[in-house]
Amino acid sequence: FASKSDPRFHYCLYVPPAVGEGAQVDLLVAVHGTGRTSFLGFRDAFAEFGRWNDCAILCPVFPMGVLGDDARSGYKYMIEDDIRYDQVLLAIVEE
Repeated sequence: FASKSDPRFHYCLYVPPAVGEGAQVDLLVAVHGTGRTSFLGFRDAFAEFGRWNDCAILCPVFPMGVLGDDARSGYKYMIEDDIRYDQVLLAIVEE
């Protein structure tokens, strides 16, 4: 999915079956490293944990060079120019 608040940022989800039954679930956020290993792989790797622990898995993608400068690690510092990565993540969670 593309974030509605800032479509430069994407994410994928695993939602456990318990949600379909109306249950409240916890949220685990799995953030990629500098190499940006497949976020689908992160989701799939945590899916079994999510299923057995009634936990949704959110895997955001913070792209390289989002400001056009090829910077790879801005998200690690939480603030990059006018981007607040904590706010980006919270907006995705709200969606």
